[in-house]
Amino acid sequence: MPRKVDTVARYFRRLASFAGTAADYDGILHPELQVTEYPSVLNAALRNSGFDDCIKRVGDGRKLLSAQHFEITTSLESDLLVAVEGKWNGLLAADYAGQKKGKSLKARFCMIFEFKDEKIWRQRTYETGDSASG
Repeated sequence: MPRKVDTVARYFRRLASFAGTAADYDGILHPELQVTEYPSVLNAALRNSGFDDCIKRVGDGRKLLSAQHFEITTSLESDLLVAVEGKWNGLLAADYAGQKKGKSLKARFCMIFEFKDEKIWRQRTYETGDSASG
């Protein structure tokens, strides 16, 4: 049985490539997915999303970002849960919230993933913008 943190890493690779179809997440995301994103560098307010909305937003992300990367720096895994800390950076593809196209954004994050049927079922994201450069 694969480690759950490896499933999270596959998920991050899909997000980084802006994979925007449900089929891109077969074997990774549970159809009952629930995502809670606390305010961050790209989200001004708390956001709750289901599977379909998450997939749509990933594809739409290409309009805002020309590139993004996730790096897991620490992980902790149990039978049904994975907690990861990491670094995210993205490059703006368009002007956004007072930032100019081409600006590099950086953040640190902590994400908690709950699993059901060996797939990501619930995700909670806590993020802090570290710095912006570029």
